[in-house]
Amino acid sequence: MNDYISSGKNMQQVGGFLDRLRKILGDRVISKKTIQKIIMDKVGLLIPEKELLIKNNTLKIRTSPIVRSEVFLKKAELISFFSQTPETKHINNIV
Repeated sequence: MNDYISSGKNMQQVGGFLDRLRKILGDRVISKKTIQKIIMDKVGLLIPEKELLIKNNTLKIRTSPIVRSEVFLKKAELISFFSQTPETKHINNIV
């Protein structure tokens, strides 16, 4: 009987963990869409979400060198705009 009770408690903990994970991953998808839109507006390039990586408050763009160069030319303007947007305010560098 105790196994059944503790099993139910563990399921609640797992459920809570999955809810938190869904919220975090959902925020990342929103952030990537927002980043994609900002880059499109400021630079004029559409970078696919799969080529955008956010890690340790840094946006890493994994695409061709020509596209990265275009983004880097407007890096200061992009970072400034990211800091003013709630979904992307945590991004403080682009590599």
